[in-house]
Amino acid sequence: GPEGIKEFVRVYYAQTTLMDKFIGQVLDTLDEMDLAENTLVVFTSDHGDMLGSHHCVSKNIGAFFEYCMRVPLIIRYPGKLPAGTEVAGLADLTEMLPTILDYSGQADSIPDNIDGQSLRAVIDSPVPPASWRSAIYGQRTLPEEGNWKNTEYVQRMIRTRKYKYWWSQEGGYDSRLYDMVNDPWEKNNLFHDPDYAQVATDMHTQLRNWMQVEGDYALDAMPPQPVQNDEAGTVGTSMGR
Repeated sequence: GPEGIKEFVRVYYAQTTLMDKFIGQVLDTLDEMDLAENTLVVFTSDHGDMLGSHHCVSKNIGAFFEYCMRVPLIIRYPGKLPAGTEVAGLADLTEMLPTILDYSGQADSIPDNIDGQSLRAVIDSPVPPASWRSAIYGQRTLPEEGNWKNTEYVQRMIRTRKYKYWWSQEGGYDSRLYDMVNDPWEKNNLFHDPDYAQVATDMHTQLRNWMQVEGDYALDAMPPQPVQNDEAGTVGTSMGR
């Protein structure tokens, strides 16, 4: 209920304050030992938490809301990264390996067969280069009996700067389309709006193309065109699942 969510959020913020204190101790120690200018520090997380948004808690919901998917990514490297710089390019955690190798003077060691790129390309330039990624992708699968392919719970997502689209295979879970510029809190699902039918089709196609390149086994279950689910509407209306 509402009071429980308030307590949940209070504890989460308290933990965030505690984490901030301990990270500050690490950074202060690097300064005291004169190691700061020779140390790349990266702060990030593996997932977010719904914190009561859309009446959900935790991350274990059939959804790709920003609360779950968008995580902090803060890098500190005194003398090499100007403090306060905010990068406009889309990024995900696959960027970490090439970025760390690049800033540690080992750019030649960045493997060719990885998905990520060094963030240096967008840190050094106010405008992301043409080669930089135009979309972020996400996968959610709930395995049964330890087999990732033995399940009907499959969801895939594509997120551009303008839109977010996700496709759901599971019955009762609707595909969704959000305008992330005008609706950053993801309150208005545009998937059923005929004015956005072409946007949904384009995003669906782009997502399928990515799944094909990645060798995603779920591609066989994904229809060529967006399909509206008659049982839609269960995502974001309950306290988790």
